[in-house]
Amino acid sequence: MEYEAKHISEVADQALQLNPTLKKLAEQELEADFDMIPLTDEEVAVALKDAREKKYYRLLDEEKEARASELRRQLTEKWSYEKTRDFMLWRATRISQNRRLLFDDADGSNAGTVFQLLCYYFSNDPMFVELALSSGFKAPDLRKGICLAGTIGTGKTSLMRLFGVNQRQVFMIRSASEVANKWQAEGEDGMSGLYTTHMLPVNDADNFYHRFAGLCLDDCGAEEVKNHYGNRKNVIGDLIEARYFNRACGTMLHMTSNLTTDQLKEFYGPRVSSRLRECMNVIELKGKDRRK
Repeated sequence: MEYEAKHISEVADQALQLNPTLKKLAEQELEADFDMIPLTDEEVAVALKDAREKKYYRLLDEEKEARASELRRQLTEKWSYEKTRDFMLWRATRISQNRRLLFDDADGSNAGTVFQLLCYYFSNDPMFVELALSSGFKAPDLRKGICLAGTIGTGKTSLMRLFGVNQRQVFMIRSASEVANKWQAEGEDGMSGLYTTHMLPVNDADNFYHRFAGLCLDDCGAEEVKNHYGNRKNVIGDLIEARYFNRACGTMLHMTSNLTTDQLKEFYGPRVSSRLRECMNVIELKGKDRRK
């Protein structure tokens, strides 16, 4: 096909060279601007209407593209602590009718301090480390994930659900018990997408254009050791280890638990407990049961 096209082109060039009249006509056609062709008033009106319509839609597309570009810029540039805080306060008004329950240090609760910590953390702000140390939390590190620990009803799940949509790294929340039950019912097929990071749709502004989502395991330590066709397994413990070896920890893995660090070690064993210390910032959320 390529040979035939080249051959035809060569023949056409030769024809123009052999026929001066044909060559002159071809040059005139290339240079013509069609000014000599008259148009009626109706034809002019139709042409102008078509031109204006095409320009209108072209300008509309350019405006949409500019707005989309500006939105992407705003959602992908690094957010300050203040911007993250304001965004979370706005989200809280949509999720909860009484946002102050989550953000006040009162009646033995440190929810206000923890809220501040999470705002610094999800802004990737070094002040997270300073505030965590001054609040008595051990070995804080922005490269680690978050483990919110504390007694029942202090608001751990509510806080993590609030921060699930954030500019630094979005994450989904899965109940530890539901994950364990799913493995019992379906085996490894039920764990699809949990051992590694979860891929998100392309150009998803609702998730800050992130390509992957992290995971927060909720209420760890409340699940039971499960059996699947005779195979006995500590599902969440194995999941944590798998993500550790798949390098899907750090900002990609968080958890909540009603257990203390000693209780977590007893429940999951020393090996998993060691992984948790290595890849999690353990933050205790103090206070009374707010569900009462």
